[in-house]
Amino acid sequence: MKVSRSSLFVLILVVIFTASCAGQAPTETPDINASLTAGVSTFAAYFFQTQTAMVPPATATFTPSPSPTITPVTPTSLTASPTALAFFPVLATSTFAPVVTITGTNYTRTAAPAASGCNNLQLLIDYDVVPYHTMQINSAFHKSWKVANAGTCNWVAGYRFVLVSGTDMGVSTFSVRNPPIVPGQWQTYDLSLTAPSRAGTYTATYQMRDGAGNRFGSLLSLTITVRTVYP
Repeated sequence: MKVSRSSLFVLILVVIFTASCAGQAPTETPDINASLTAGVSTFAAYFFQTQTAMVPPATATFTPSPSPTITPVTPTSLTASPTALAFFPVLATSTFAPVVTITGTNYTRTAAPAASGCNNLQLLIDYDVVPYHTMQINSAFHKSWKVANAGTCNWVAGYRFVLVSGTDMGVSTFSVRNPPIVPGQWQTYDLSLTAPSRAGTYTATYQMRDGAGNRFGSLLSLTITVRTVYP
């Protein structure tokens, strides 16, 4: 509650008067100055207490600390060295063994024989020309083959070898020897032939034929070279 100055002054006077009249001995003379001083002190204390109570307490104000400022650092650019170093790996030198090439005559498989019904013939060995593949004109030579009955029928009389292609060198046909030749049995046939009268390379091919004229089995071939002057 707000108290005016005039009301306070009246209150002080009442306090002084009451204090001076309260049960003191008539013989004592009150000290007006002391009473006035005490009253003023009381009034002052009451006044300041009242003002202090009326003033709201101070509110603490928080002042935030300034945020730190981050200054980006620019990386120092790298300057290439004017002299570049090149590194070349050193390869170890190895010694490799030379590749060995095998030379020689490769074995050539004969073609699968062609059967005709129950008849078939398998070439077992193709012997070389005797005495040699290169010869003079009109010279004699030999050629041999080893063959087997690879069918299921016997080779009987009337079975013979016939020239089916190439040059006739003196033998155009020859018969099976000592028939019958049973399946699985083999025979060697040796032909006595004569070289042609003109220089060149000649080939002759034979095949077996049954009594009905049906050819069958592996082909039997030979090749020679004829020269006018030999060697």
